[in-house]
Amino acid sequence: MNNDLVMLKKIDDLREMWKNEASDFTPWLEENIHHLDSAISLKLIDVKKEVPVGPYFADIVATDIETGKIVVIENQLEKTDHDHLGKAITYASNLRASRIIWIASEFTKEHRQALNWLNYHMKKAGVKFYGIQIELLQVNDGQQYVRFNVKVNPDKKHKPPGEKHKTGNAPKWTQDIGKIWNKIKHVTKKQEDSLETLPESPKKEMRKEFFVIVHKCIDAKDAKTLYDESALRRAGRHRGLANLILKLEQSTPINPKLE
Repeated sequence: MNNDLVMLKKIDDLREMWKNEASDFTPWLEENIHHLDSAISLKLIDVKKEVPVGPYFADIVATDIETGKIVVIENQLEKTDHDHLGKAITYASNLRASRIIWIASEFTKEHRQALNWLNYHMKKAGVKFYGIQIELLQVNDGQQYVRFNVKVNPDKKHKPPGEKHKTGNAPKWTQDIGKIWNKIKHVTKKQEDSLETLPESPKKEMRKEFFVIVHKCIDAKDAKTLYDESALRRAGRHRGLANLILKLEQSTPINPKLE
């Protein structure tokens, strides 16, 4: 058994290592940019710190050796905030950067979503936003190490932020239920005025009586689709559909036999 294993301890306050973001961390990153290169699979050259952008200064500006385009790096030793996001966008737009790298000790869900949203909408323009978490680790002998974790990767495929699945990309059972649901609504719309207002439907699984209830509106094949083991459980929890079924139950006393 190996008794020489070392213990890693995370140091939450990065300022134990770098007291000041501009005068301590930024110069360190400029000299150790190769560590960041490895994390995001880029090769950065012509690395410069505190580059003037009008009356402001970008933390680090470099060149992507593969594309020859500008890369802007915005540093933050704390949890992400709106101020640094605004700075990153301001510097990138004025310098016409194609890569924007935001480094912080922690990324909030909202700021990860913001970067994903920017990546989705800026894809055609060839602009990419990275969210990189920096961690400071210490082993039991006091030696300290830095680790970069990619929290937002523009090259990773993901669904458009804030947008629902289109019908064509939805699972087949949801497409089937959507079509049948429209049939039911079409038939019941004519008799809606004569149906009584019912209380909120109970939250329970739908039973075989479902066949009886929907038979007046749809054929046996569609009813079987809705009663499918995987589809019915999900459809049965849809409040709108359950309420409609309760209405139909009052006006549909038949008991069809399905093959």
